[in-house]
Amino acid sequence: MAGLTALTKVPESLQQICVAHDAKVGICGSVFFQDGEWICSIIDDKLYLKSPMWDSPSMRRHRLQQIDREDNENIYRKTYQTGSKALFFAQCRDQNETCVPLFEKAYAKAHGDYASLEGGWIGEGVEDLSG
Repeated sequence: MAGLTALTKVPESLQQICVAHDAKVGICGSVFFQDGEWICSIIDDKLYLKSPMWDSPSMRRHRLQQIDREDNENIYRKTYQTGSKALFFAQCRDQNETCVPLFEKAYAKAHGDYASLEGGWIGEGVEDLSG
């Protein structure tokens, strides 16, 4: 993620990494440089959230069910599953922006999982992004 921060100083480099995005379909395509070649990472736009879905049992849901309201599910989603603050991994300052979390998901997919993104050297990250 630090490599992405370094590349934000060169806006056209970000356009070379995030090569396709279709909000209607819900997919995003990115390219990364690994082991001497460019690889593609295509992801959907579903991101991990800190709070579970309304249908899964949780203490928060149980508390909301105690409230005598018809729109408990909408209150739950608005409170716990809306905006960048609801995301489990990377977040943007702008609550309605998802470019950084989507980039992180694509990068995690290219490396196998989110755990592989912990630690490392900034130079390796910049190389993965710039070639």
